[in-house]
Amino acid sequence: MTDSSTADRYQFLFENSADPMLIIEDGLFTECNQAALRMFGVKDKSEILNLHPSEISPEYQPDGQRSIDKSEAILARTPHEPYQRFEWTHLRPDGSLFPVEVALIALPGDKGPIVHTSLRDITTRKQLETENRHFQKMDAVGKLAGGIAHDFNNHLVPIIGYAELLVNHLGGDPKARKWAEEIHRTAQVSALMIGKILAVSRKEVGEPSTVEI
Repeated sequence: MTDSSTADRYQFLFENSADPMLIIEDGLFTECNQAALRMFGVKDKSEILNLHPSEISPEYQPDGQRSIDKSEAILARTPHEPYQRFEWTHLRPDGSLFPVEVALIALPGDKGPIVHTSLRDITTRKQLETENRHFQKMDAVGKLAGGIAHDFNNHLVPIIGYAELLVNHLGGDPKARKWAEEIHRTAQVSALMIGKILAVSRKEVGEPSTVEI
């Protein structure tokens, strides 16, 4: 197989790969495939070629580093670290951001390393990670609320009990008895609310039932 046919085959595989791929030489994109164009939402290679990676990125990456500084540091390491994998956030012309996992492979070239770059969109993975963190946070809040509700419920028990005793004891004083009944009623309502909080914190499934009032 001649060098020409090998190059033609590589070019065909590069152009038709389902994974977005780009080539970086001397800090600029010198080639990209059709999948990369689709990922960045552009129609022509001229919208990507001869750009620095930071030019299709937001000013700052999620870790707080400037894209220009971080990308320069990564490219500077390629002679000593020919294979690198990391996460990056890119920017489309319409202003939308999208996270990717980047794999760099540096190959020797006449004027310096030729960096083969492949990208993988990790938007869905990031969304799942965010949802999982939210679930863990809500689970922690639920446990905290359950602990507080449990303690509060323990305080309500004697309030309800003593209010019942007070209602029975104040039979001859209608006004005072009414006040005691109101304390008892309010405490019972509070106990029902606490019961709902405890049920949620314990992940209980409520079953509707008919109650004779």
